[in-house]
Amino acid sequence: MNMHNTLNRIFPSGVVSECATATGGSFEVRGLTNGAVPQDCEVQARGRARSSHWAGHRASYLVRTEDFVLFFRICLSVPGHGHGGSGVSRGYAHANDGQARGLQVHARRAIAALSGDRPAGKVVPA
Repeated sequence: MNMHNTLNRIFPSGVVSECATATGGSFEVRGLTNGAVPQDCEVQARGRARSSHWAGHRASYLVRTEDFVLFFRICLSVPGHGHGGSGVSRGYAHANDGQARGLQVHARRAIAALSGDRPAGKVVPA
């Protein structure tokens, strides 16, 4: 499956507005409903921002599908700003690619640091 179709399955309520596989794996999905969570994938790690400014409005996910490992942030709409939420890439790799393992390690560390649950140097087991 290609990345565009994978994103449509993970974010059925959104619209893929960018999917640039040639530029290091960036993507953006707009129009997510509040409370949106990734669908049709295995969530390997997740965490919410602890910052008072972003608390409740940003969550980071490391997910795996049959074809890809994806690390992304979901930004929910902020009341009064009049736009839907979005899913924004922080990186992805083909599931069977050697880069997938490095992305998983990086994502787990970043999610742990963001959420304040564990020291940034520790890898959170899947």
